[in-house]
Amino acid sequence: MNSSDPTQSADDPRACVTNLFKRIRSVPAYKVVADEIERLIVSGELRSGDPLPTEIELSESFGVNRSTVREAIRLIEQEGMLERREGRRLFVCLPGLYDLASRATRMLMLQ
Repeated sequence: MNSSDPTQSADDPRACVTNLFKRIRSVPAYKVVADEIERLIVSGELRSGDPLPTEIELSESFGVNRSTVREAIRLIEQEGMLERREGRRLFVCLPGLYDLASRATRMLMLQ
């Protein structure tokens, strides 16, 4: 048994202390960006019909790469809160009732 490893022995008081801490779960940057944009939409700071800033503007604002912003946008588009209009421009939109109902059903089934 290795005496420097506090998890080796249940009798070691350091083992109890180490078990108090939970593992830190890192969240991918695209998820943080998506959550922040969704928060702005849900709070009403971004309203239906408002144009979203460009990928470059968003990447500069968040301090992340454009690929991270693209992944976040893809996620929000799938949720029905963003749509592409006028070629490539993104606009805020509210998901329809059917989209919300099917999403809620999926969430309940996963529980």
